[in-house]
Amino acid sequence: MKKGLIITLALVFMLSIAGTAFAAKRTFDDVPHTDWSYGAVNKLLQAGIIDDYDDKTFKGEKIVTRYEMALIVRRAIEKSEKNKNIDDESKALIKKMTTEYGSELKDLGVGFLATSESSSKNKKGNVIDWSGSNFRIRSDRKYTTTSTGTTTSSSRPKDFNYNFELVGRSEFAPGWTAEVRLEGNKDSNGVDTAAADNLSGDFDIEQMFITGPVGSGTLEAGRFKNNPIFGFVNKEFGEGFRYSFGKVVKTNISWAKNDSKYTYVKTKTVTSSSAGLAGESSLNPGYGTNVATIDFKYSLDKTTDLFGAVYLTNSSNSTYKSGRIFEGAFAKKLTSDVTLRGDYAQSNRDDNNHAYYASISYKKADLAKVRSYGWVFEVVRNEAKATIKTDSDIKDYAYDSTKTGLMTNSGETLSSITNGQKGFDIVYQYVPVKNMKFTGRYLYAMPINGDTYDHKTQIRLQLEVFFN
Repeated sequence: MKKGLIITLALVFMLSIAGTAFAAKRTFDDVPHTDWSYGAVNKLLQAGIIDDYDDKTFKGEKIVTRYEMALIVRRAIEKSEKNKNIDDESKALIKKMTTEYGSELKDLGVGFLATSESSSKNKKGNVIDWSGSNFRIRSDRKYTTTSTGTTTSSSRPKDFNYNFELVGRSEFAPGWTAEVRLEGNKDSNGVDTAAADNLSGDFDIEQMFITGPVGSGTLEAGRFKNNPIFGFVNKEFGEGFRYSFGKVVKTNISWAKNDSKYTYVKTKTVTSSSAGLAGESSLNPGYGTNVATIDFKYSLDKTTDLFGAVYLTNSSNSTYKSGRIFEGAFAKKLTSDVTLRGDYAQSNRDDNNHAYYASISYKKADLAKVRSYGWVFEVVRNEAKATIKTDSDIKDYAYDSTKTGLMTNSGETLSSITNGQKGFDIVYQYVPVKNMKFTGRYLYAMPINGDTYDHKTQIRLQLEVFFN
């Protein structure tokens, strides 16, 4: 790691400790102050099943996110595993909250413990939980319009796929848990698929990490998904660590080697190839980068959350120019059903270095609530050199290309990429039965710089089933 990066990280770490902060790994909707969950946690607090929380939170005087509530549920489950004399009312509350926040636990890579019916025990009696596992069936229909005005549709084999995730989690020491998440994906290997996409149906290790208390915070170490704030700048798998701490300013410090082909040959050009990961960018090329991140969240009031992050990228390869990205975002509850979000990022590249995201959502599809639904409308502008690996499907590179042997932005290699994308999408989600979610999406994307490559329209139909 270069001396400048080490010094910067040291300063960032000291400044963050001088502030405050505990673990919001990423953000979710707030739990309304009238929700039953606050009363449930207050009862668990009084019963001694959870501790170390500000009592004002559970009298509705402070608002927490669904993610933060899910972390509290996890702590309650861990405590219940150690104390077999917990009363029936508390057990029922823990089970009810486990069901309520199941989707958040799954999204965060957190499984449930022995209160789940899908738990099993090994020969030594240790709990192994498989809940959070899920399968997905997805169909994407693409329509493209070229610069000459020709419109074509696509239904290639790769546009219809099956995905299955198997999650296992177990406590191996007091307060310490290990989790592994395996993924298999099958879509008949369409010709436009990058070689590194796991589409053969074989299982691969998606995540494998340990979590436990260190000092006044929580440490995660291993292979995990690093997706600060909304995942707009980076939502990449990597190997490294994340340390989360703080109560007023919730802070995460992480370092990870991004999940990409990697080389230490300093003279080898840092670029992408057909064997690279789909989703590479100017700041995250095919030969890999290290990413150091500090991100934080501060609740301005009951309805407004503020976020910030700094990303530093570097590589052992001398052809790579170290990157720096600043990100600022907010989430505002306009009503109990309507949430407004905004996100802006800027990198240190000389041009095409801005990105922004704005969304408004109405209601939410909750896996525990039959016939619940939600709508989201999003607008995105993602310039070519602004983000690392965005969660948005409106990328900082063209959506696909087979024009050359290299992964390209419609004929332009990623090492000299100057195009980005802008567009919008409309998403509808519905829960027809418990733990099943249907998603329908319309997406439109077009080039930012000129009209030299295809415009894209995509219609997605998706069905997911989650196991609790």
